[in-house]
Amino acid sequence: MLHGERSIAEAIATESARLDIEFKSLSWRRASLRAIETAAPTQRAERLALLAAAQDGGVVHDCLVQFWRRILAPIPRRDIDMWVYWNVPEPPADPSIDEVVAYAELAALVADPDMNGAVRQQYWRNQSEPIRDRRRLYIDVDDVLRDVVPLVSQGVRPYAGSELDRFVNAHARARGERDSARFREQLLIDATDSDHRIHRYWALTEQFFGTRVTVGPTHDWLYNALAHSTGLADPPAAQQRDNEQSR
Repeated sequence: MLHGERSIAEAIATESARLDIEFKSLSWRRASLRAIETAAPTQRAERLALLAAAQDGGVVHDCLVQFWRRILAPIPRRDIDMWVYWNVPEPPADPSIDEVVAYAELAALVADPDMNGAVRQQYWRNQSEPIRDRRRLYIDVDDVLRDVVPLVSQGVRPYAGSELDRFVNAHARARGERDSARFREQLLIDATDSDHRIHRYWALTEQFFGTRVTVGPTHDWLYNALAHSTGLADPPAAQQRDNEQSR
């Protein structure tokens, strides 16, 4: 800067960015230390192990993003950037104890090898091999999920209406089939929607998004509507959702 190779504005911007990174790192470490300190003595070892695997919020965020990109593959990255922004929480700049623990737990969930298979099964449903155009299916399902958001926000109970019909038709067209009672039952075969890890993942994200309705509860709404339409009176996902809310 003194030799005129950089302007004062450039130097200040560079140094400010570096300090922001340092402050975030220190805030994360401070919250982690407090999280260990405030844990019950019998839980400290477990919490220490959890937080030790998530020492950098930025790295954890990258892991979450990569997890969902693998789930949605082979959808092009440009098509899912907004999806990722809406559904993957950024690490808080100055996290609370609860937030740093929740973020670390998200990291542990996506690191579970079985979690990948469970979420892929939920998103693409049973018999995904015959799907002709995954990008088209992704777009069609995403359109339905957007329309389900206000229903979830208003607390409307799942029902067999146009939203469910469009969801089923999207999956049927992708497989060269038609909506029918048999096909709806096939979509429920080996369903992982009631998997406790999936529900825990979305419950944790609510700590960062507040009232924002993400893919988790909208997908759950459609699953319950589908289950009811086939005659399953009390689908497991509904029970799991109620259990998570009671926590």
